Amino acid sequence: MESDTERTFPDFSGSWKMKSSENFEELLKALGVNVFLRKIAVAAASKPAVKITQQGESLSIQTSTSVRTTHVSFTVGESFNETTVDGRACTVMPHSISAHHIFLSVNCYTKSYFVRFTMRKYQCIKSIIIYIF
Repeated sequence: MESDTERTFPDFSGSWKMKSSENFEELLKALGVNVFLRKIAVAAASKPAVKITQQGESLSIQTSTSVRTTHVSFTVGESFNETTVDGRACTVMPHSISAHHIFLSVNCYTKSYFVRFTMRKYQCIKSIIIYIF
């Protein structure tokens, strides 16, 4: 059995192209984001440029679209705060990194959901699994 100090993680450092962002509009709708902001966010987020730097379990992700650039830094197992397109505060918990995935859960306002990033051949697929409770 490996100890935490012996664990190795795939290195996602580099520039990535977002191939798709599944269920993003449905999520914004479930969160109550108005239709105008939803349409702008979905159009802008359809093909962002994603740049990742990583050291072990610590990642820094910059996402650039035609509308805005966002930047988050986090370590797996440590929650961090993020703000939605309409200004709501959210708490994000990065759960794990595997060979081709980064898993996060998000608590935003009174809603919770999961996000899975699938990373392959410098293409990223962002899948949002909506469990509103």
